[in-house]
Amino acid sequence: MSTGFALIFTLVAAYILISYLISITTNNKFLKIVNASRSSWRVHLYGFLDEKDYQALADTPLQDADMAYRCMQKRAGIVVSFVVLALLVGVLIEMEWIEPLAMMFKNFMNYVISQAMEFYDYLKNYSTMP
Repeated sequence: MSTGFALIFTLVAAYILISYLISITTNNKFLKIVNASRSSWRVHLYGFLDEKDYQALADTPLQDADMAYRCMQKRAGIVVSFVVLALLVGVLIEMEWIEPLAMMFKNFMNYVISQAMEFYDYLKNYSTMP
């Protein structure tokens, strides 16, 4: 059992998760501010453009960039989740908890299956009664 490595894995997992959450929170706040100020941009920066040109030159590209960011945010979230999960599995392995957990799960499943079989036998015997 290596509690040193388990601690390192835990700290790295926490660092990755916290860094990701801070980054996402900061970016979401920034995008919220940008979206809120977009109507002001329309009047002051793009007032000389008609609606069609404004959509083509400013609004549509900004919406496309926002959608691309949201897509990458989801993909990065999946990667971060897998990395953190792998690190936490590493903690379980280093602390030698994974074998007892596996045995507990196996015992639980055996219990569930045995109870289901008993219930099936009960139903089978009940249906054959006169």
